[in-house]
Amino acid sequence: MCMNVHSLIAAYCKKSEKVSQVLSDMIILSDIQNKQKLSDPKKFTVVDHNYGIGAVNLGQNTENRISQPFIDEKNELAVVLDGEIYNREFFEEYLAEYSIETDPDAKLVAHLFTKLLSSFDLTSAVRKMLLLLEGAYVFIIMLHKHNKLIITRDPIGVKPLYFVKTPDCILFSSQRKPLLFQKSENIFYEDIQSVHQDRIYIVSGSGDVADFAGEGLQKRQMFDLPLNKMIQALEGYFRFAIERRLPDYNEKFGVLFSGGLDSSILARYVSDYDVDFNLYSSGFQNSSDLEHAMESFSTYDATLKINELILEDVEVEIPRILFYIEQPEIMQINIAIPVHFSTLLAKKDGIQLFFSGQGLDELFGGYSRHVDTVKSEGHEALYEQLWEEFKTFPPITLERDDTLSKSHRTLSRLPFLDQRIVEYSMRIPASFKVYDTSRNTFIRKWILRRVAEKLNLPKKVIKRKKIAMQFGSGTATALGKIARMNGFDKSLAKKCGYLNNQKMYLDAIACLLGFPFKNVKRKKLLECVPKIWEEKMSQYLSFRSPQYL
Repeated sequence: MCMNVHSLIAAYCKKSEKVSQVLSDMIILSDIQNKQKLSDPKKFTVVDHNYGIGAVNLGQNTENRISQPFIDEKNELAVVLDGEIYNREFFEEYLAEYSIETDPDAKLVAHLFTKLLSSFDLTSAVRKMLLLLEGAYVFIIMLHKHNKLIITRDPIGVKPLYFVKTPDCILFSSQRKPLLFQKSENIFYEDIQSVHQDRIYIVSGSGDVADFAGEGLQKRQMFDLPLNKMIQALEGYFRFAIERRLPDYNEKFGVLFSGGLDSSILARYVSDYDVDFNLYSSGFQNSSDLEHAMESFSTYDATLKINELILEDVEVEIPRILFYIEQPEIMQINIAIPVHFSTLLAKKDGIQLFFSGQGLDELFGGYSRHVDTVKSEGHEALYEQLWEEFKTFPPITLERDDTLSKSHRTLSRLPFLDQRIVEYSMRIPASFKVYDTSRNTFIRKWILRRVAEKLNLPKKVIKRKKIAMQFGSGTATALGKIARMNGFDKSLAKKCGYLNNQKMYLDAIACLLGFPFKNVKRKKLLECVPKIWEEKMSQYLSFRSPQYL
């Protein structure tokens, strides 16, 4: 399997002589576990005057790793891309003059942009691209002729992209690490921002940044359709999205599985195809996720692989997970732990591709706060709330999952975040999502449960209440225990200015990992942590590559 997983970088600097060195440093920092020997990092970059771009292939198969940046035949533009384009069949006719059948996605984007630029102005051409491309991607185009950089990501925001402004440079990266450990620019963790989904950034040769909205995901009026019509449409969209993401060869893959509603719907659809896959689940002994997974897995034509978590093993892996996801946040770590351990188990089976059921809670009112909104303000308010929340969904959830996947050198596909599904689901009336039973009780993701009934899923799965992964797997409780085991109790947290001992524990690990914090409390944190813990932790940090020290 050829893994289409890349780490992207771009830079603009006031002094042109600085660009090449900054890009070289960022490329080295992009190589997460130093598996590739980048004897000459400049081979992975293209520089033109005050700006440049670069990419490193992070897939298992690195034979073709210098295929990006792609430079067109006329040397007018260069492109780097991370992600996948799913509607390539459309472009076989639309770009027939380029003969793109076997071209990588970066080359497809270059040809598409060249064609559109012959009919549209620069901004309109990029907007048109976002309307035509279907997939999960970020790409950066360097235009020699126009002396500009174009930076954008897919309308849903599945793939992350970050940026930071310093006195001398504007830097972009699909990971935080190339920015966070960029010593020459003195960047702090708090300085790094996300490029919002469906936004277009254009950096000029003078360093000015124009920020435009795309047209990919537009808020539209809710449907006035019968329930059965909407269920039928959802079924069709689900099948289409999953089918177009299945590997087109006999490659075994994994499905992250908790036994809950979302992962069960995903597993049911996948099992309808003649494909080879395993279900993977991780959690502590007697956790609800493991119990439900073991109860329901026989419904699907797949093998269930379980990683039963042990407290001491989780303690050892937390620094690595924090380093991978680049965020010392309690909820992010708790959710990343079971995914990390499921991935470790799957990699022993040679699995490089994963399917995940992410997105259905955000689309169908899966959280208790959605019930609270209906109770206090009604369904119309929930309809508006879901649209607003979807803007914050990628930074909270998708960026964590993508960085974790990159760190494991695996590929993650999220079929329920196909743009067709998102656009359709967001127009379903909120009353079909959080259903009022008229008995002062509400059923979350109600229409999704009706879809599950048509799929003949077990009644226990259909009726199972939403349990957040950190509670379903038991990691929320475990993190608190681990923090206390290491001397980070509430009294120490209070003494050091923290309200939460778990947050203090994670921040302390981040400090040991070298995260540069602007906040004074965080910068001085290691002065008040137990020294015996600091010595103990040193043995857990050997996974870091030398470039991060």
